[in-house]
Amino acid sequence: MDFGLENMKKYLFLIILILFGAGAFIYFSRPAGSNLTDNEKTQALTKLLGRKVNLTDDKRSDATYEDKLLSFKYPGNAVIYEYRDPSVKANKSFLYTFSYDIKIPKTVFNYSAESRSEMQTLDDDSSYRLRTLPERGYQKSAYKLGGVEGVLFKKDDSTSSERSVFILHKNILYTFVFSGSDPETLDKVLTLLSSSAKFKDK
Repeated sequence: MDFGLENMKKYLFLIILILFGAGAFIYFSRPAGSNLTDNEKTQALTKLLGRKVNLTDDKRSDATYEDKLLSFKYPGNAVIYEYRDPSVKANKSFLYTFSYDIKIPKTVFNYSAESRSEMQTLDDDSSYRLRTLPERGYQKSAYKLGGVEGVLFKKDDSTSSERSVFILHKNILYTFVFSGSDPETLDKVLTLLSSSAKFKDK
């Protein structure tokens, strides 16, 4: 008797049984007349299986953003959209902007490159100064992106998380802001950015 084959059959049967039980749990635990959100499904399966579950494990390759100043990679499943902040659109000092979001887990990214010849240090930027205030709850640390020194701000609370990178390089203020519901996802997309970013005028 092939005990290896028998063990494999038992293992496959156990996996099918767990998946069936997970589906039944989600179906029968929802209120009548309502549909579970993707986040609720993820939480239910995570609790049932005892490990983190990703219902939207997207295998698409990373994409590349590029302008005349730098390039970097971003997730291939991201949806690109126009940065609609009226103050940014009307301000001619903004050289480039780029934004995307990811549906699950909810993640939003905004990048901007702004000509700021009057700036001597990052402290001259109001958005940067705001994040240095103790009551704002950000953790501040030195951060290098594409070989250029900058500053990273991290914030995690019960409702949302943020990762923001500020770099002042050759009179241009580079800002990279990630916000979303899952700190782990923000750390992953930040790592993708930092490992692939290349400044062309370095």
